[in-house]
Amino acid sequence: MPPLTEQQLNKQYTIPVNINSRAPLPVNDSCYDPIRNINNTGFTFSVRSLLHMIGIKTAILPQTEVDEAIRSAHLYTNILDFTHQDLFYKENLTLHGDLLAPRSQELGIAIACLIASNYYNIPLDNLEPIETQGTRFDYRGVTNNNLNCIFEAKGASSLSTQSSQVTSGINKKQIIRAQGTQHDVELIISTYIGEYSKSPKIVIADPIFTSSKFTFSEKSKIFFRMRHYVRVLQFSGLTKLAYVLNKEAIKFKNNKQFNLKKIKQLLNNSDFDLFEDNGREFIGTWSYNTLPDYKKYNKLKKYNKSKYQIFQGLDTRVFHYLFDEEFQEIEDYSKEVIISRFTKNISMFSDGSIQVIRVKNITINDRLISFGKFEGKKWSDVSQDYLEWIIAKFDENDSNRLKAIIELKKRK
Repeated sequence: MPPLTEQQLNKQYTIPVNINSRAPLPVNDSCYDPIRNINNTGFTFSVRSLLHMIGIKTAILPQTEVDEAIRSAHLYTNILDFTHQDLFYKENLTLHGDLLAPRSQELGIAIACLIASNYYNIPLDNLEPIETQGTRFDYRGVTNNNLNCIFEAKGASSLSTQSSQVTSGINKKQIIRAQGTQHDVELIISTYIGEYSKSPKIVIADPIFTSSKFTFSEKSKIFFRMRHYVRVLQFSGLTKLAYVLNKEAIKFKNNKQFNLKKIKQLLNNSDFDLFEDNGREFIGTWSYNTLPDYKKYNKLKKYNKSKYQIFQGLDTRVFHYLFDEEFQEIEDYSKEVIISRFTKNISMFSDGSIQVIRVKNITINDRLISFGKFEGKKWSDVSQDYLEWIIAKFDENDSNRLKAIIELKKRK
């Protein structure tokens, strides 16, 4: 299989969508109007948006300070075939059991989140799994016009599985009808990505799901925002910060004292880099074409031929707003400044997360310092005592302080 190309990364796919006849969309409910015609148009998305969404939405919440989620893009560029009109797994790639099931689930989550974001304009940091046992892939979100939405994201390993997932939803709807729990939009979205040459398919149905009172409370808005950024920090390779943020989010949910401002101090002992685009800076890490180091991925090594770099990170302003506990500032900044966009090398979402995929192995240019006695010099030429002075004297939110930390780490 030839290496992945820029053209394939920028490619758009349209997957057929079926509105299940056993659980159709309510006819006279305007809340469903955004997706009323999706069965006629299909769902269109780009490769970059899919890889990006998988990266920020499928990470398991961290249990240790080293749990990362930075290699999902590498994995999916090695197992999905982007050379054909339809999207499916690569030829002669045997996927089953513990390798296929998680991939189906992750693709199902990514597609459901893309549909929720694209059709209902739900902010990504407001789209998170519900805190209810046994419903890990049930997502909640609030639209900009305050519709409470439930999306059950399912990934199917076969077309027959999609049918059984809808049946399960219908049965659940019948059981909980007496409880009187209902939301503005309640959808199950099942995505099937098949083996080589088998056409993909999305099924949408309208069963009702239960949730706790906490799901759409005012407090939940902050909690789900924090938990979203736990995954984004994992996606960005900032694992220590993700781990501690997750612990603080749980304290917040349980009405215990929490403190996010102390977390930024962990940067001093973390490996990270900065990426600049159109005057905005992003904090994160670069990774290379490396599959996760697990035995079950050994069969994929033969596909691991392309050479490219991937940067995954978070807008530094969102980063600082988060850890300064200025949650409303995140929302305002996301609405007024950040827009989702997809260019030749970059995928950027409205939550401030970014994914940069460079197909060619390009050396990252050394930055120039823009102030002081070393102005115009490379950061690598700045003396150690001057770097230490910058770290000690500059505000912790100043990007130059972050650059000084990066440079000192390179010298150790």
